[in-house]
Amino acid sequence: RFVPKKWKGYWITHPDISIDDYNVVLFRKTIELQNQPEKFIINISASNRYYLFINGKKVCYGPQLSDIRHWRYETIDIAPFLKSGKNLVAVEVINWGENRFFGIMSEKTGLLINGFSENEKAINTEDKSWKSFVNKAYRSNHPNWMYSVDIVGGFYASNPGDSIKSANYPWGWKEISFDDTQWKNPKYLAGTSSMGGGVFWMMQPRSTPLQTDTLERFTKVVKTEGVSVTSDFLQGKKLITIPANSSAKILIDQTYLTLGYPELKVSGGNNARIKITYAENLYNKDKTRSNRNEIDNKIVIGLNDVYTLDGGKGRMYTPTWYRAFRFIQLEIITQSDPVTIEDYYNVYSGAPIVKKAEFKSDNPNYDKVMDICWRSARIGTQDNLVSDAYYEQMQYVGDSRVHALTNLYLSGEDIWLRNAIEQFNYSRLPDGMITSCYPLKATFVHPTFTLIWIDMVHDFMMHCDNKAFVKKYVSNIQQSLYWYENHLNENGLLGKSEWDHFVDWYPTSKIEKGGGNPDVTHDGNSAVVNLHYVYSLQNAADIFDYCDKPNEANAYRKLVSQVQKAVFEKCYDS
Repeated sequence: RFVPKKWKGYWITHPDISIDDYNVVLFRKTIELQNQPEKFIINISASNRYYLFINGKKVCYGPQLSDIRHWRYETIDIAPFLKSGKNLVAVEVINWGENRFFGIMSEKTGLLINGFSENEKAINTEDKSWKSFVNKAYRSNHPNWMYSVDIVGGFYASNPGDSIKSANYPWGWKEISFDDTQWKNPKYLAGTSSMGGGVFWMMQPRSTPLQTDTLERFTKVVKTEGVSVTSDFLQGKKLITIPANSSAKILIDQTYLTLGYPELKVSGGNNARIKITYAENLYNKDKTRSNRNEIDNKIVIGLNDVYTLDGGKGRMYTPTWYRAFRFIQLEIITQSDPVTIEDYYNVYSGAPIVKKAEFKSDNPNYDKVMDICWRSARIGTQDNLVSDAYYEQMQYVGDSRVHALTNLYLSGEDIWLRNAIEQFNYSRLPDGMITSCYPLKATFVHPTFTLIWIDMVHDFMMHCDNKAFVKKYVSNIQQSLYWYENHLNENGLLGKSEWDHFVDWYPTSKIEKGGGNPDVTHDGNSAVVNLHYVYSLQNAADIFDYCDKPNEANAYRKLVSQVQKAVFEKCYDS
């Protein structure tokens, strides 16, 4: 890792913005090189998100999601993108403001680039030679999910869609030839150091691999209105033209769930409006789900991006955050100018995880299970492990234990297991509980999830040869288990209302029968939760034995016997 001994660049922002609000800010700097360097190593970070371009080519994006006490930076060798003579470094920085993703904890709009050595000092972010511009083409397009208007059936925690007015976009800003003389110098925002100095962010190097991009063509068009589309279009071999003063719809079925940054290239169509909706599945007219393969008489509901065109040639639109979908619907309304869609495809985004495991059987239907597992694992392996691709995209403890083990068995990689254990520990509250997911700008606590975190440490101990890593968490495990022991009732069991998450309850008293599922009054105890507590105590005892703490291990095994006995006496019914 290239960890700076001293940061030479500092955090910058645009001088005219409110740094907490929704903003898309562009930064540019031209550097002159006598020769193409063999190495040119930089550290880069931003808040909330950056996209780095060198001489018009996308290099990387980040930072890896974490909290402000462990804010991540990426280390990149940009030498392959440089040349002798003039070079342009361009960075797009996005802050989604109050509607930002629940997994983004920092609100300030800022950019930091640090040349690792004296040779790269020309690239350091500062307020004299860099240029900055507020891209006012963008507006937040947050979905109305509370009443199942744009999102059906779930809490939406991710970033909003984009609304872009093309006439306000500074087209060509990533090219050296672009005139930025009217752009403003940025202003100083904060200093930093590798030891954690700085006003807003305490810096740490990225702990998971960079995302990689792969061009992914769409599979098939399943429905159109007002336009004819052939398969050649999806392969980038044929254009589509929508006449002036008309409308059209194109429904694409990828046939499987994927995610990424769909790129739309269009020409013409001044004042035309293109709405792109991303959906996991289609819906019946009453907004209920059905078989995903059924297309007829279905409606499309989901997160959407809206582009208002300016009539220019070769305009390329791509979302500011990745989109998850099986179905994509394009709705085009033209004015007095026809619009030509030159190409449309997805840029798949994910971690560079490689499947090494094999599964074979004499039943081809069983063989499909591996494909399902692998696709799910790949989609959910991003900066961190994500619970789902579409609605929340957060790293939950319960989901991550399963996901990390899946990655471990399919790829042999323990990176994401280590990262999840570490980040969940960052979320630790004073009483020893960890939050249910992390990074997280709110506070969600499900008590059983702290037990699952202990189980994850045990998973790591059993599968990975790294005793020093396990030892780091011994005192944290003790703190967490003290909380549970302190919450045992007089009957020797954990219980009542704080335990009503993610387990099946058997009613111990009356059932309130309403319109939905029975509602338990929670005046009893859960055998499931208490046996999970037993399981985690057993795992903790193993960990303490492994870390040469036999007294603590024996104490936990004694508690195991007590709770097991209480569960049998209070819960078992022959």
